[in-house]
Amino acid sequence: MDVHHNALQTVVVGLRRRLLADGLDHHAELLDTLAPPDPGRPGLALPVLSHLDRAATLAARGAAHDLAGAARLLGSSAAWTQTASYVNDPPNPTFLDGYAHATLAGRPDDTGPGPDGAVALGLVLLGPHVHYPPHHHPADEVYLPLTDATWLDDDGGYTTRPAGTLLHHRPWQPHGMHTGDAPLLAVYLWTGDVSSPSQFC
Repeated sequence: MDVHHNALQTVVVGLRRRLLADGLDHHAELLDTLAPPDPGRPGLALPVLSHLDRAATLAARGAAHDLAGAARLLGSSAAWTQTASYVNDPPNPTFLDGYAHATLAGRPDDTGPGPDGAVALGLVLLGPHVHYPPHHHPADEVYLPLTDATWLDDDGGYTTRPAGTLLHHRPWQPHGMHTGDAPLLAVYLWTGDVSSPSQFC
């Protein structure tokens, strides 16, 4: 097996363990249905990728340190992109310089209609001092932050969550986050309707 496959398995195993510990057994089972990644998908040279190494270095010091090296390796060769609706109508003039995501395995969110039971595993990267406004989507989503970040609460406030804290967003549940001086790197798991892109609330 090559190093890329081993890194992907490291992320899957680490995420599965945390899903089971949080009682998200069904999500853990869905990891077994992930389709292999498409090695031919091109990525974009996005400004935020300059923060990937720092984010991975910070991740190596936190509670999700077991995934930091694998995330760095996968992120360095991932097909990074941005949600089309965000590109067409960004929430502020600097947002796109500080945001990107990449599908590591499963169905990317910009490839047209797909099966309702699809699964996608990926990474999201935010640069420092980025506000990712409340947004929602029909997919069920679990985030595993590899670095500390501040996330939207159900009551509309924001709370800093340490690396390694699972965050579960049900379909159409608004969620958002912002960063301070440090970038954010997180693993995400989308299930259900992963073909319909996210929209700002």
